[in-house]
Amino acid sequence: MIHSTPGTPTWVELCSPDVEVSVSFYRELFGWEASEASFLSGSQMFSSGGKIVSGVRPLHDLQISPQWITYVSTDDAAQTMNHVQEAGGRC
Repeated sequence: MIHSTPGTPTWVELCSPDVEVSVSFYRELFGWEASEASFLSGSQMFSSGGKIVSGVRPLHDLQISPQWITYVSTDDAAQTMNHVQEAGGRC
């Protein structure tokens, strides 16, 4: 298991209603490469310089806006959820 310092971003992914349009956009914007789409999920991985930098997956609920999601390392999920809620966030 990889351990990251709590509070460190560990992964980012884009939820997009049109993965192919998003892949085209980020290829043009950043020069990223994209993997082949997963047969089951439609997800793809973006890479730069041969290293994976993020993912993109289909957004199936069109009532939700396209969004980038950042995953952050924690050593105590319950405590982190409390801090988020105290700050006005939702879990």
